[in-house]
Amino acid sequence: MLQKERAAKAMKKTVFIAIGILSICYFFSSSVLARGGSETIAVGSGYVAVTSDYKTGTSIWNSKTGEYVRTLWKEAPFFANNLLIDSSFLYAGLSDGRVVVVDLASGTMIWEAKNNKSKIFDMAIINGMLFTTPEIPNDDGLAIAEKSTGRLLNKIKVTRGALVTGDDKRFVVSLDDNKYRIYHHGKMSQPKTVKMRDYLYTKIVLKGNRLYGLTAGNRLHMFDLESGKILKIADTPPLFDFAMEGGIIACAIRTQSSRASQIAILDENFMQKRMINVQAESDLDHVALPTEGNILAMDGNFLWVWDVNTGQLIFKIDNTRSPVGK
Repeated sequence: MLQKERAAKAMKKTVFIAIGILSICYFFSSSVLARGGSETIAVGSGYVAVTSDYKTGTSIWNSKTGEYVRTLWKEAPFFANNLLIDSSFLYAGLSDGRVVVVDLASGTMIWEAKNNKSKIFDMAIINGMLFTTPEIPNDDGLAIAEKSTGRLLNKIKVTRGALVTGDDKRFVVSLDDNKYRIYHHGKMSQPKTVKMRDYLYTKIVLKGNRLYGLTAGNRLHMFDLESGKILKIADTPPLFDFAMEGGIIACAIRTQSSRASQIAILDENFMQKRMINVQAESDLDHVALPTEGNILAMDGNFLWVWDVNTGQLIFKIDNTRSPVGK
C-alpha cells in the first residue's frame, strides 16, 4: 500500500512538472510568435506578396484582380520573414540574415546582400536607403544600405529587436526600456522615454511629429515624437497588427472567437470610421493598406481584400492554391 501511495505521489509530481514545462513552453512560443516587426505580407505597385511557411514559399498576386503571378523560394532552406515592396521590386529579409531583391514583373533576382548576421527583425526603406535590424544584435546592429545595390553605408548599434521608421528628414529607432532615438541627417538625439508601462513591441510608424506604435499589450498608441508623451490610445480591443496609409489606419483586432475576426478603420486621430466583420478561419494576424484604396489582411493561408471605403469584400485568395471567390 505504501509503495502504491508513493507511486501515485510520484506520478502526480511528474504530471505537475510536465504541465508546468508545457505552460512555460507555450508562454515563450506565444511571446516569440507575437513579437517582432516582421511583415509576411507586403503590397504595392499592383502586387501583393505573401509568405505562409517554408514549404509554400512566397506567393505573388495581382492586388487588384487577385490573379496569381508566381511563387518564390518554395521548399527553400530559409524563410522570407520580412517583406517590403518599393516601386516594382520586392525586398525580402530572410531568416539567414540576407536581403534579396526581386523584380516583381519578371521574378528575376536583382541583388542580394548580407549586412546582418542573424535573421532580419525589421526592415524599412527611408529616403532612398534600406534599413534592416537583426533579431539578435550581439556585435551586429542596424544596417543602412543603398536601396539599389545593397552596399552597406553605415552600422548603428541597437538593442535586441529594434524597430525602425522614418521620413525624408529623419528616422526613428526603438530601443529597450521604453525608449527610442531620433536621427536628423546623421545627428543622433538623446534617447526619448515613452511615457507608459508597456514598450513598443511589434511596429512603429512615423507621421509628421507623431509616432504611432503597437505595444506589448497589443494597444495602439499615439506619441508626441519630441517628448515621448502619450497623446492618445486607440479605443479598440487588443490588436494583432495595424497599417497606415494617408490618413487611414486599418487595425486587425484580436477576438475571442476563432471563427470571427474584425478590421477596424480609424482616422489618424483614432476616430472610428467603420468596422468590418470577417468570418475567417483564424485570427487576421497581418493587415496592409495599398495605395489603390483596398484593405488586405492575412488569415492563416487566406488573403482577404476589401474596399476601404465600403468594407465590401472584393476577393479572397487561398495562398496555397489559386484565387477562390471574387
